[in-house]
Amino acid sequence: MILDFESNIITNAVLLNETVIKKLKEINITNIQISIEPTEILDLLSRPIKNTNKSNFNNTYENIKNVAGLIPIVLRIALSKRNFTQIVNFAIRLKNDNLLSNNVNFALGPLHIPYLNSNLDFSILSDVLDSRDYSRIYFSIYEELLNKNIIKFTPYPSLYNECGAYKSNVFSGDAKGDILNVLKMYLKCQNL
Repeated sequence: MILDFESNIITNAVLLNETVIKKLKEINITNIQISIEPTEILDLLSRPIKNTNKSNFNNTYENIKNVAGLIPIVLRIALSKRNFTQIVNFAIRLKNDNLLSNNVNFALGPLHIPYLNSNLDFSILSDVLDSRDYSRIYFSIYEELLNKNIIKFTPYPSLYNECGAYKSNVFSGDAKGDILNVLKMYLKCQNL
């Protein structure tokens, strides 16, 4: 029996290139979600390269430009108090680089607290928007993007949008290529 399926991945795009895209398509990966901050400085503050004081932003952005058009890409920005003022400028940059018209889109979502990280820096809690501010800022950003003709539609937020880590059919690959069930990892970390 042949199993017919398709799937997607979530990545930081640091290692993404044309060869990787071809391999992903061979295993029925049909689209990619890339987590990104809207500026290099914000990326450095939120996601520095481990054990360095450097950012992956420029590398990630160049990789996105190099593979745009090969596979549908959604750039996911976790909307926070720290980054919301930079998102419209980032969308303008995407449009100016012809990325929004080349199989690349972006989506805003809530900032999720990384429960699985035992080394959590609790200062991240100060960046989380409450639901009222999140909704107000979310819609104002999309309204501005529409008014400036950066996008043609407004995606509506799912108020109950969950991180994949809470679902039993979500898996993650570690640096060695081992496949991990994210839900089992979460439950183990929570001693459940």
